[in-house]
Amino acid sequence: GLNPPGRKIGLLVSIILSALLLAFPAIAGDTVGGSADNAASDTVISVHQAEIRATAGAMTATGGYARIENTGHQDVTLVSIDAGFATKSEIHTMIAEDGVMKMRRLEGGFVIPAHGEALLRPGGNHLMFIGLTGVMKPGSLQQIFLHFDNGEMVSVMAAVKKPADIGTGHDHSGTGHDHSGTTPDHSDASADARKMRSDS
Repeated sequence: GLNPPGRKIGLLVSIILSALLLAFPAIAGDTVGGSADNAASDTVISVHQAEIRATAGAMTATGGYARIENTGHQDVTLVSIDAGFATKSEIHTMIAEDGVMKMRRLEGGFVIPAHGEALLRPGGNHLMFIGLTGVMKPGSLQQIFLHFDNGEMVSVMAAVKKPADIGTGHDHSGTGHDHSGTTPDHSDASADARKMRSDS
């Protein structure tokens, strides 16, 4: 009836790994789908560089942005989002009306093309969080759930950033946190930042 020491160590390692995957859902989302013996091996959606615009004072709404990748053979549509920090979460787009850019709810969702990616970004399609339950402080992380028409639900921890830091891969919040180990896809962030600067 005695447990061999190796079994206790194996159990401890399993518990630690499970805790890490729970603590960093973005890592879990990027690695679980790649395993052939996993029930979720048909996972085709991954979310990268998820960011939320920081708020101050009495602001009751804010935007969210990300790069969504679809490795599947068919288009997939982002149909809804949920966030515990807002009473309402919607997918929005920007349209020109009488020469003025206006925000509108995107009816029917947001398509991520097969073998491609789609960007949720300031001034274009984006996530909208309405009825915020608190201030979105730069440097904090907020959980967002994205629901797709293929049945996938992706949970991602989005970094809250100052407006000037959105889409740059930089964080000037002063927290000193280095998230380079949890976001392996920042290799193209500096190119994106250069492109954004040259566009303005």
